[in-house]
Amino acid sequence: MARSVGYNEAFAREELARSARNYEAIARKESVGSARNNGAIARTELARSARNYGAMARKEPAESARNNGAISRQELAKSDRNFGVMAREESPGSARNNGAIARKESTRSARDCGAIAREESTRSARNYGAMAREESTRSARDYRAMAREESTRSARDYRAIARDELAVSARNYRAVAREESVRSARNNGAIAREESGTSESGGSQVGWPGSNFNSYMLALTLVFVLSMAVEWLSHTKFIKPTMDNITAGILQTAMYAFRVGMAYLVMLAVMSYNLGILLAAVAGYTIGFLIFGSRAFENSKISKISPCEDPADLPPLIC
Repeated sequence: MARSVGYNEAFAREELARSARNYEAIARKESVGSARNNGAIARTELARSARNYGAMARKEPAESARNNGAISRQELAKSDRNFGVMAREESPGSARNNGAIARKESTRSARDCGAIAREESTRSARNYGAMAREESTRSARDYRAMAREESTRSARDYRAIARDELAVSARNYRAVAREESVRSARNNGAIAREESGTSESGGSQVGWPGSNFNSYMLALTLVFVLSMAVEWLSHTKFIKPTMDNITAGILQTAMYAFRVGMAYLVMLAVMSYNLGILLAAVAGYTIGFLIFGSRAFENSKISKISPCEDPADLPPLIC
C-alpha cells in the first residue's frame, strides 16, 4: 500500500510539473504574440496618423497660400480701380503723376501682399509640421503605452489563467492520487482481511476433512479402524499349511499390498497435523496390537516366540 501511495504521489508530481511547464510556455507564447500584435498595430496606427498629419500639413499651407494669393489679387484689383477712379477725377495734368503713383502703390502693395502671403504660408506650414510631429509623437507614445499595457495585461491574464489551470490540475491530480491511494488501501485491506479470514477459518477448523463435527468424527473413526486393520493384517493367519505355494504367495502378496495401502492412508491422515487424527491413529495401532499382537488374549500362558518369528502370514512392519 505504501508503494502504491508513493507511486501515485510521484505520478501526481510529474503530471503537475508537466502541466506547469506547458501552461508557462503557453503564457509566454501568448504574451509574446500579443506584444508583437500590439507593436504591429501601434506601428500601423503611427504610420497612418503620420500620413494623415502630413497630408493635412501639405493641404493647409497650399490652401492658405491660395487664399492669401486670392486676397492679394483682390486687394490689388481694388487698389487699381480706386487709383484709376482717383486719376480720372484729378486734372489731366496730374493723371500721369497719379498713374505713376498708382502703379508704384499697386506694385508695392502686390509685393507686400505676396510677402505676407509667403510668410503666412511658411508660418502655417511650420505650425502644421510642428503640430503633425507633436501629434505623431503623442500618438506614438500613446500607442506604445497602450501596447505595453495590453501586453502586460495579457501577460497577467495568461499567467493568472495558467496559475488557475495549474491549481485546478494540481487539485485534480491530488484528488486522483488520494482516490487511487484510498482504493489501493481498500483493496489491500480487503485482501488482507480475506487472507486473515482464510487463515482464521483454517486455524479454527476442528480437523480433516473440515469444520463439520459429524465429518470430523467420521474421519477419526476411519483412521482408528484403518490403524486396527493394519495391526490385524500384521498378525492374521489366513494361509493354511495345506495350501500350495503359488496360491499362498498370491494371497500373501495381496494381503501385504492391502496392509501397505492402509498404512500409507493412515500416514497421510496423520500428516494433516491434527491432534485428534494423531491420537486416533495411535489409539488404533495400540488397541490393534493389544487385541491381535499381545499375549492378553492367547490361551497359552508360556510363549517363547519372538516378534520376528511370529507365525503370522505377513512379517511385521519393523523387524
